[in-house]
Amino acid sequence: MFVGIGADTIKKILASLSEAALGVNDLRSAYGTGHGRPNRSSGLNSRHAHLAVQCSDAWVRCMLETLTLRKRQETGRESDQSSSSSS
Repeated sequence: MFVGIGADTIKKILASLSEAALGVNDLRSAYGTGHGRPNRSSGLNSRHAHLAVQCSDAWVRCMLETLTLRKRQETGRESDQSSSSSS
């Protein structure tokens, strides 16, 4: 949970990252070679690919860092609880 002056801004950025991830999925569905399409669709170029990769990278890094932080926090809580219960 975010608290403080920038909390609303952080929430907006995270929501934008989530929307970008959904947009990348939409592009994949519309322009990808999957779904039985034999040919590549036209209309996209390398700048679109770079944008999709960079957005995906930002989202994945944020999610992995969040999971790592939560795991560390849980581990810290567990060790605090075990030391207080053994006293």
